[in-house]
Formats: sequence, C-alpha cells, structure tokens
Amino acid sequence: MNRTVIFISGTQDARGYRQWKQVGRYVKKGEKAIYILVPRITKTIDDKTGEEETMLEGFMCRPVFRVEDTDGDSLEYEQVELPDFPLIERAKEWGIAVKAIPGNYRYWGCYSLTRKQISLATDEEAVFFH
Repeated sequence: MNRTVIFISGTQDARGYRQWKQVGRYVKKGEKAIYILVPRITKTIDDKTGEEETMLEGFMCRPVFRVEDTDGDSLEYEQVELPDFPLIERAKEWGIAVKAIPGNYRYWGCYSLTRKQISLATDEEAVFFH
C-alpha cells in the first residue's frame, strides 16, 4: 500500500528526514511530507524468563519526503549513466523523458503515460525497447 502512495505522489524514492540526512541530502524548505504506514513495535521484558520480547502493537503514520523535494549529494542511482540507446532521441522528440531510477528487483523499467516518462533501473537495451 505504501508503494502505491509513493507512486501516486509522483516519485520512485521517498524517505524520512533522518534517512535523507544519512545519505547527505536535506529536505527543501516548505516541502510537504507524504504519510505512510509503519509498524509500531514495542519491547517488553518477560517477567518469568527475564528475556526481552518484541511485539507488533499496530501501525502508525510517519512522514516521508520525495527525492524531488530534496537537495544535496547525488544518489547512487542518479549516477547511473544510461547508454545512448538507438531511438532515445526519438523518444525525446516526442516529449518522453528517459531517466534512471533505483532498482527494486521487481521490475527493471516502466513507462508512465500521464508523466510521459520512461524509467529504467538497468542499462539493458531490451528493457528500453520493451
């Protein structure tokens, strides 16, 4: 469900404030957060055994920010150089942007009709033509 919220928000990468800080990026002033559900896990000590137990109590909302709402160091997937595929210039002539995205191993690329954008998580030519 969180992936759907992120996709509808128009991004492929959204992280919390501290997570962006860890990779050398900061959230731009005035940007609005997207809220996702995260598990609420508590730790308790069992009276009988004295061992620490973790328990899922439920879920809560946490703010995350889109990569487009941050500035700072470039990310690993932003440094990926897409090769000069045949017909990539034709896509640009048609107003279709081609950009690199982080790979999630569920898919290697996609096309968004509403955004007019080809997103590639690999430099394989077959994915671009697919």
